[in-house]
Amino acid sequence: MRLRVHKVEDKPSTRGLLVYEDTIFGTSPDDLVAQVSALRRLRDRYKIPGRPLIFWEPAPLTCDISTLIAHLDACKHVDVFSPNHLELGYLVEGKEKGGSSFSKPAIESQARTFLHYGVGENGQGLVVVRCGEHGSLTLSGSGAEWLPPFYDKPTTRVVDPTGAGNAFLGGFAAEFQETGDAREASICGAVAASYAIEQFGIPKLSRNTYFSEELWNGTSVRARAEEFKQRLAEAGIL
Repeated sequence: MRLRVHKVEDKPSTRGLLVYEDTIFGTSPDDLVAQVSALRRLRDRYKIPGRPLIFWEPAPLTCDISTLIAHLDACKHVDVFSPNHLELGYLVEGKEKGGSSFSKPAIESQARTFLHYGVGENGQGLVVVRCGEHGSLTLSGSGAEWLPPFYDKPTTRVVDPTGAGNAFLGGFAAEFQETGDAREASICGAVAASYAIEQFGIPKLSRNTYFSEELWNGTSVRARAEEFKQRLAEAGIL
């Protein structure tokens, strides 16, 4: 069952008037193209300068080899295409073969199918594959880079992985929009995902005060990011 929500284009929604500089669509290729067209039309109407930075997390139910061409074509309308590794495998090899086993070379090859076809209007976009406990792959014209997850060893801190991939992409999008640095964005994505999996539901926020910074689950996001970078440097990854 799919729920289709129709909005009046120029009326405020819970996401505002669609003027964000980064947006994630969890949708089918056809719906994505329609939404991007509507978004650009609205921005032109209200004279919002520049073009939006668009990240696409595809709808899981649409990820199958029968829709590969539609997904490839739709990728020309986004800046970052981000399936998880199972969705990517289903798109390129079909559901019988695509999720059979985890293989970094196979995932890179599958991701290159999209990169070579072209991501973004000028073909300069990224493919970011979220791979759960295996980390993430960022693929661009400059090459491929794997980063591990923040929790790369068994730990009691990991309670529920639900939403980790979504949190990763949100963290990635926020940092990439700010800096344009895919590596830093992947690090922020991994840190964001680490908070999502430490409990059932959402992490606990302690708002910043004059004397202390904002904390999530009692820890500083900034400090956790620095800890992660230090571990990556010690492992020879950075």
